[in-house]
Amino acid sequence: MRIARPHFLLSLILAGQLIFACSYEGADANANSADSSNANISSNSAQSANDNIEELGMLVTLPFEPEDSSWKETTSADGTKKLTAAIRFSDANADKVAAAAAQHRAPVPEKLATESWFPPELISQGDISGESALNGQSYAANDFIRPPYSEGKLIRIENSDYFILELTAR
Repeated sequence: MRIARPHFLLSLILAGQLIFACSYEGADANANSADSSNANISSNSAQSANDNIEELGMLVTLPFEPEDSSWKETTSADGTKKLTAAIRFSDANADKVAAAAAQHRAPVPEKLATESWFPPELISQGDISGESALNGQSYAANDFIRPPYSEGKLIRIENSDYFILELTAR
């Protein structure tokens, strides 16, 4: 009987650890599931942005392969859908994009507020001005528009190969 008692206590301790480990894994899995759900919700929020160039290419026409992009889609209370993208092209392609856009409408100067999800280069350039704003030339976005988007503008940021694309769908 004395030998059975230590085995019983050892079995009880191991069973307790096993139960604790299983419940801990379950809690961790639930936490990961909750984090995943929150990530999906926040991907639609105003603060998050997507950097997948292929997905952007399914929403808009990209005349050249971008070197970098960050973008987001939002829907306002009145149902207006808006896509905003910060797109960087190579030096040569950026000039071609600007030249093609200028054929639709002459560029006009524009000042644009920086967004927290913009690439760091644009945010720092906006901070240099002291206004958290970027200066650029605004063009018609005709070469980028694809349904459901029907209107918009393309802004080339001064001293960079970045463009801010703003499209709306009603």
